[in-house]
Amino acid sequence: MEKKEKIYSINEYIKIHRDKEKKFDKSRRPKLEEYIVETVNKYGFWVVHSYYKDTIEISLHKLPSEFDQRGYLHRHDYYELVYIYQGGNVNLFENKRIEMKQGDILLLNPNTLHCPYTLNDQDCMFNIKIPIPILENSMLTLLSDNHLFSNFIIDYMYQINKANDYLYFPYDPESKIAIIMETIIMEYINKNVCFQKVIESMLIYLFAELTRMYYKNNANTINGEQKNRTVADIIAYMNQHSSTATLDSIAEKFGYSPSYVSRMIKKHTNKNYVEIIKEFKLNKAKQYLESNDLPISEIISLVGFNDASYFYKLFKSKFLLSPAEYRKQYKGENATKNS
Repeated sequence: MEKKEKIYSINEYIKIHRDKEKKFDKSRRPKLEEYIVETVNKYGFWVVHSYYKDTIEISLHKLPSEFDQRGYLHRHDYYELVYIYQGGNVNLFENKRIEMKQGDILLLNPNTLHCPYTLNDQDCMFNIKIPIPILENSMLTLLSDNHLFSNFIIDYMYQINKANDYLYFPYDPESKIAIIMETIIMEYINKNVCFQKVIESMLIYLFAELTRMYYKNNANTINGEQKNRTVADIIAYMNQHSSTATLDSIAEKFGYSPSYVSRMIKKHTNKNYVEIIKEFKLNKAKQYLESNDLPISEIISLVGFNDASYFYKLFKSKFLLSPAEYRKQYKGENATKNS
């Protein structure tokens, strides 16, 4: 396998990428544009799919085109983080338009209908595609104390606040955002050993910095927003403490009766307390199987199941494999990717 040459800066990468882009055969583009027009005319939007369901992808947005500026809305089957490295861009939504500038960041949930485009060849926008399972399973637990992002994810998971489709962060010269983003992009460009895990870790760091920046710049509106966050906060707490939480302990934590908490969860998520807790426990078991070699019996205990046979039944029903089969398949796939 030919060794890839190391790239030392984002600017170097952009130059190489743009040179390739200008030489690229655009003969297939009219077919794609025809498909987009037909689909939008029929459904009101089109869908952008990711080929990878368990890895984060980063791409440099293509050069400006007149077609992109017509405003054909699309959504994704992944979360998307948009970062303006240089210049700016325009993001059209159903009822809104955001003009982003250098250093700005936009995080969109998969349902968000939008149409982004750049205006000139110097504009450089990076798109970070985060698969739903990575953000909702692997990263949500690590974001449990970050209410801005954990609530954003839970809102999408359970459709609690349908209006909260994206988070927008204008550039703050006092923040560390640019340094973090450049580290993430360079990790992806050079793809060194463990780069995916480094990117996940850096995204947690990025979300923490963005939250600090948000609270600093929006101190006057935060108290009012937090009054309506109870359901999302309860579900975030359930995720963080899924191995030990009970309906009684959750009710005591938030100052409500158990029956009221139960009704609130069902009303806003269309699932009951038991269903959600089981979902969180199974996802954590999956993470343990992926990340270490602990005996399965120990994992069952760690995630809070008392009945091993019941756990095996639920796990196979959700993931279509036994825990041992899942671990073997996951490690085999990772070995193939890293070879």
